[in-house]
Amino acid sequence: MNGHSEQNGGRKRIGAAAQILLRIGLAAVLLICLGLTGSVLQVPLRRSGAPTVSISQSFPGVREEAEVIMPQAQALPAPVEEAEASAPQVQALPTPVEEVDVSSPQAQAILEANELFRRVAASTENSAWIENGRVRVLGSDDDGQKNTSSWRSVDMVCLGDSHIVGLTEEGSLLFAGDNERGQLSLDTGGLSVRSIAAGPYATYAVLSDGTVRVSGASLVTDIELAQERNVLEIRASSSHVALLYADGTVKAFGSNLFGECLLDDWRDIVMVACGYGFTLGLDGDGSVHVAGDREKIPLDGLVDVKAIAAGANNGYALNHDWTLVAVGYNGGGQLNAQLWTDVRVMAGGYMHAVGLDGEGKLLTAGSDSKGQLSVD
Repeated sequence: MNGHSEQNGGRKRIGAAAQILLRIGLAAVLLICLGLTGSVLQVPLRRSGAPTVSISQSFPGVREEAEVIMPQAQALPAPVEEAEASAPQVQALPTPVEEVDVSSPQAQAILEANELFRRVAASTENSAWIENGRVRVLGSDDDGQKNTSSWRSVDMVCLGDSHIVGLTEEGSLLFAGDNERGQLSLDTGGLSVRSIAAGPYATYAVLSDGTVRVSGASLVTDIELAQERNVLEIRASSSHVALLYADGTVKAFGSNLFGECLLDDWRDIVMVACGYGFTLGLDGDGSVHVAGDREKIPLDGLVDVKAIAAGANNGYALNHDWTLVAVGYNGGGQLNAQLWTDVRVMAGGYMHAVGLDGEGKLLTAGSDSKGQLSVD
């Protein structure tokens, strides 16, 4: 029995030793596979964040643990985008405005002839004039056209049927009155204004570059006038407008029912005026020209004239002795203006006329139905 037990014990020891050898062999194989030697696995310094694998080797009474660093994929650097070589930005300079050349003798004559006649205006129911840079208005105020008390440094004034337009010495526009048809909404594009005119429900402006703008209800549009250049003065009636150029020529646009736009042969003109169905022109020699209804306005060929003006149905010529010739319709008694003396400037309305004498006193003739002749 003892022998059998010893035999069994020997077998057990042999079995245990075999198991130990088997374990040692497996561990050696594993170490060889990992390319390492020795009973303790040596590892390099570990980079922060690297993943690890723990390998345990068990022997009786001994436990060794090795940390194996798994290779970590290196992130490829992001491609560096080369900065585009952008060309330096050059800010476009504003295109300089080429103003009308007024240095010629003809242009100077035009400016001189029109200087005073820019200061008085008349319409259907209103009269206006400039006094010390401010505008005085008589007549109807149904649409607020007399609301000019805040205006200062005014150099020119004109009247429509229900609106008024002022031009300052600096070339800015001033408006008051009815704007139902857009007559107070003229866009100058930031340019200064040289001259203005008004139809019953329209406003016209000559800009500093010699071009023309229109707003409101007019038979003449911006499109028709878009190509016009070198304009110095503009005048308007209810149905047409006349442009006076720096070289003394004249063009008219709008209704030509009576031939009022046939002005191709006019030369050396220094003043123009418009009424219904006719256009007046004054040349540098003091002779009057009429296009259109000459029967209504028999002024054609009149000589030794200093200045001209027009009402809706009237023509006026100022003589060098400061007296006035008045022709045309006389329904309101407006032809009585030819009785004035010492006349320096005047304007015609629908059925009335107003002027200023050498002392700045207001001169009146014709209808006063809306108080257009009554000074407060």
